Order: sequence, then structure tokens, then C-alpha cells
Amino acid sequence: MKKILSVIMMAVLFFSGCSEEDTDPVAMPRQASSLTIADAYKNFVVDKDLITKTIKPFSWTAADFGAAVVVNYSVQLDVKGGKFTEPKELLTTHALKPEIKAADLNSAILALGFKPEQTANVSVRVLASVENAPNILQTSGVVNITVVPYKRKLKTIYAVGSINGWDEEKGFEIQDVKQADVFEGYLNFPTSTVEIKFLKVKGSWAPQWGVSKDKEGGLTYRPTEGNPDPDPIKYSSDKPGVAYVTVNVPKLTYTIEQRNWGVVGKMSDWGNDTYFKYDPGTGLWTVTLDLKGNTGKENDGFKFRLNGNWDKGGYGTKDGKIADKEGGNIQVAEDGNYTITANFGLQDVEGYKANQFKIVKN
Repeated sequence: MKKILSVIMMAVLFFSGCSEEDTDPVAMPRQASSLTIADAYKNFVVDKDLITKTIKPFSWTAADFGAAVVVNYSVQLDVKGGKFTEPKELLTTHALKPEIKAADLNSAILALGFKPEQTANVSVRVLASVENAPNILQTSGVVNITVVPYKRKLKTIYAVGSINGWDEEKGFEIQDVKQADVFEGYLNFPTSTVEIKFLKVKGSWAPQWGVSKDKEGGLTYRPTEGNPDPDPIKYSSDKPGVAYVTVNVPKLTYTIEQRNWGVVGKMSDWGNDTYFKYDPGTGLWTVTLDLKGNTGKENDGFKFRLNGNWDKGGYGTKDGKIADKEGGNIQVAEDGNYTITANFGLQDVEGYKANQFKIVKN
């Protein structure tokens, strides 16, 4: 009997030992990375030379998760003193001293709301996470840098046609906001039917883009005056108004979408819209109308919407900006006559950031 018990105990000890040796360590936060800023990038200016280069401003020590795991490192930026509730992510990498495009850093800083050619005080941190378990993470301490971002001039093409009397010297600008050779923006269409072309250089009929005869929504490129002149794009709608135009140069395609922004809400029993007027000179939309004050009821307030219907959702407000249908109703405190000015564009304009609006009681 004693021999049997002895054998059993030895077996238990043997399997217990095997279990301890064969179990992999569990990944868990042990030691966060320590972030270092290279001396040259603690206080610097992004200029026309630097914007084209690749730089190494940040480095950090390896994060310790107590196990042999693959770690992703994300460089995050925020306004100095910010809580990183909505940080701008610069890049994600496995490296401890990655190369970064100066242009990407410049864009991230501008995306925080800083203006070009003005001093920006920015906080930087590194978030380390386990690649196959991203909820296991730890963040470095925050380090501050001072940067003067570069004002990068956007590439521009020019819309001409019946919308401006075919005056090649006064074409309407459409810019490559996303810097992908995709030009987009709003145009005023004074009549329900228009003809347009796009010029690469203001005042010159070549290079230009006209309509393709072979592909719906396609473009034909005319590189020089010696090449055949393509026909203009013809667009028709129910009424004059504002259209959003996109010109994709690499794909030689275009889109034209009527976009008449309006206001609908309690003041009209959520029925008819009052429409904005668009100013191509400022890039802003303005409307003056009577509004009802907030009474605490669910149907109080108003929203913005396109073309008088809910097909694309109702644009309310979230965090002080224009939001899609997830945004709440926009409110005013009391009844009265108000002027609303909004920027429905993709880029900041004078006095207004992208998707920002302001309400003034008259």
C-alpha cells in the first residue's frame, strides 16, 4: 500500500513540474517605454526643405510585457496639456527609432488645429500594445515639443465653362485637399444645365480635362494645344444651386453631386428646409432665419441636411462641430432671428475650421 501511495505522489509531482515548465508566461504590463526626443526636434521649424525629408525625431525603450510578444508602438500627438482623449496618431511600428516623414508630422500637427507658420506646443507619447491582444497596453510618459508647421500649398485646378462665361483667366479653384491628386470642392451652378472643363493652369487651355466619349463619368486629358480639344462635361439638375465636384486625375474620372445645404427643425415642424447661400470667395455657407428656443423637449432644435431629404442623414452637432446623424439636435437658448454661418468643406477657411459653424442672434 505504501509503495502505491509513493508512486502516486511521484506521478503528481512529475506532472506538476511538467505543467509549470510548459505553461507560457501571461503577457501583462510590466514596464512602459521611455520616450526620448532628439535634441534637434525639441524646438524646430518645418520649412520647404525639411517637409520633403524623412526624419527620426523620436525613440523609446522597449516596453516590457513579461513575455515574448510582438509589440506595436503608436506615436500619438495632442495639444500640450491635453488628455489624449482624441489624439492624432502619427504612425504605428515595431521599431524603437522609426523613420517618419516630416510631411506626415506636419499634417498631424495641423490636424490638431494649429495654424501653419505659427508656434505649436505639442505633447507626444508612445502607446505600446501586444499585437494579438491590443487591449493589453501601456503608455509612456508625455514629452512636449515646440514646432512651427509648414504651410504647404495645395495643388489646384480651375473649373471653367458656362459657369463663368468660358473665361480661362477667371476659373474657379478646386484643390487637392487630401494630397492624392484628387481635386474636390463646391461650385456655384447659376443655371440648371451647365458645361464645364478643368484647366491645369489658369489662363491656359492646355493642359486641360474634358469629358470622355468612351466612359461614363470619365475624363479625357489634353496635355498640349496640339492635341484634340475634348468636349465639355454637361451636367443637368432640377434647378440651379451648388454642386460638389470631384476630379480624380490618376483614374481620369469625375463626379458632380448637387449639394444644397438647408436647415430643418422645430421652427418648421421638421418639414420644409430653409437653404443656405454659398460664397465661393470665402468657402462659407450663410442663412438667416427664425429659430425656436430650447424647451427641453425631444423635438427641440434643428439640424442641417442636404437637398431637403434625409437620404444622407441629418447633420447635428457633436463636440461643437457638425456631425452626421449620430449628432444631437442643435439648440438655441431662446426664440429669435439668427444668422448661421457654416464651413461644410474639408479644409479650414478664414475664421472657421472644417465642419465648424457659428450662430449669431440678430
